[in-house]
Amino acid sequence: MGKLMKSLTIKTILAISTLGSFSTMHAAPAVSLGDEVHLFVNLASGFEYNSNITRKSKGAELEDTIFTIHPGIEVTLGEGSASAVFTASYEFREYLDYGDDFSGEYGHLKLVTVYDNGVTSFQGLARYDQYSSAANTSDNLNPFIAANKNFEKSVISGTVKHGLNDSVDVSVGGIYDKTEYDRDSLGIRLVGSEGFSVPVKLYYKVTPEIATIAGYRYREVQTDGGSGNPPIAYQDDYYFVGLDGVVFNELWSVDLDAGYQERSSSAGSSDGLSFNGKLNYSADSNKSMYVMFSRDFKSGTTAGNSYVETLFYAGGSLKVSERLSATARAGVGQSKYSTITRKEDLILLSTGLNYIPNEYLTIGARIQYTDIDGKGTGAANYNATSISLNASLRY
Repeated sequence: MGKLMKSLTIKTILAISTLGSFSTMHAAPAVSLGDEVHLFVNLASGFEYNSNITRKSKGAELEDTIFTIHPGIEVTLGEGSASAVFTASYEFREYLDYGDDFSGEYGHLKLVTVYDNGVTSFQGLARYDQYSSAANTSDNLNPFIAANKNFEKSVISGTVKHGLNDSVDVSVGGIYDKTEYDRDSLGIRLVGSEGFSVPVKLYYKVTPEIATIAGYRYREVQTDGGSGNPPIAYQDDYYFVGLDGVVFNELWSVDLDAGYQERSSSAGSSDGLSFNGKLNYSADSNKSMYVMFSRDFKSGTTAGNSYVETLFYAGGSLKVSERLSATARAGVGQSKYSTITRKEDLILLSTGLNYIPNEYLTIGARIQYTDIDGKGTGAANYNATSISLNASLRY
């Protein structure tokens, strides 16, 4: 306990001293090179109470309070038709009661590039993240993953879109992603995966604001077997149609694809409906709403078995005043396995407040409730409530 408190005290002093130095700085980026290169320094810190840090069933829960410090930098390059944003950060997570088992340090790197000359556009992404699945963060909000397992995730993607004429566009993309789990204290490693996909889309503009889509995506996924499981290779063929653009009126926008998908592997084959989309409504700058939905094949982390994950989310934001805003989100979902008897149903509810006293500082509070009702071999079955208070500084 003394080692834990010493570590926590050192990190607390670091956070307070850094906040103090930032508060004396002037507006604008920390460093600017001309008009197109800007360096920002970021720092986030907060406390979170979680009623079930290991995501165990009723009677086996462990509750704890987690202290986090998240320093980082952000570099923006270019403006107009070409730009890039690079961010790097390092996250310290200290569990106050179970620090020896769950505390950790995690790095995050991300590069986003955009180019658009009016005829041809490119969007690129490269990122590397270290996570703990016991951590309830927006970048790792997958409650189907087993608890307290550290893992690394790498993603590289790019999409080129070109206008053939005033009515027809074509896009080609490539996505590589890899997830690799660390061994836990018992030497057990969950099943990770590595794969790539190539989506091709043909757009036809029905009006200048809305386009129909016809497309195909080829995907390969290879699981790594984890501890003692045979690797499985999956091949997916997805044929789809969709919509992209403004619908109803200028307040509504949609990005949707839906179609038929086949999955084949040495463990068997399956097929069915797949979809992915988002519908946005923006009444004005003070309030907005959205609905997100997806259905796709995934591979499990216990033995690499194939399952279908279906998710529906709805949420919105409201600007209460010039400095205060509120957000809310509700979601339901299901994971259903095809080769074993296992199914999990998800319910997620969250709400939060953000207060921005000045251009540098954001203070936030959030409450989230998650419920997983699982049945079958290895299914998760738990509920958890988290309450967090945090502050972030950008200079």
